[in-house]
Amino acid sequence: MTITPNTTVQELIDSGRLAADYCETENNKSKKQADRAEKALLLEGTMSAIKALVESDAHGGNRYWSVKPAAHSLGFISYIEADRDMILKALTKLTEEGFLTKIGLKKVDGKLVELDKSQVNAFQLRYIVTPQVEADAVADEVAE
Repeated sequence: MTITPNTTVQELIDSGRLAADYCETENNKSKKQADRAEKALLLEGTMSAIKALVESDAHGGNRYWSVKPAAHSLGFISYIEADRDMILKALTKLTEEGFLTKIGLKKVDGKLVELDKSQVNAFQLRYIVTPQVEADAVADEVAE
């Protein structure tokens, strides 16, 4: 068989040059690639929404954040239209980038105390804007 630009995929399958499931495999690869790209865009959008929220005054100057509303913190899920997993991924990435810091928040002798995240359980983890990021934002406002 001579292969030309006009040779169809079906002819290649019939001649044994391509596996019968070639089209399905390639379609699955394309779908997975499109899904990954869509998730990456959603993650970037969620990260931008989180940054905009913590930098805005919409939350009344709240300092402590968690995924869902909890004691002494507001939940991102109340403000951002995304599922819990996507918010967690965005928070993880923002923490890795240094925009947010993960801390432990615990009441000790009637006072809220910020602790290292390793000193608390999962229900006491909170996120705050990294202090240097806050200082930079204040400096930018003063400069304007």
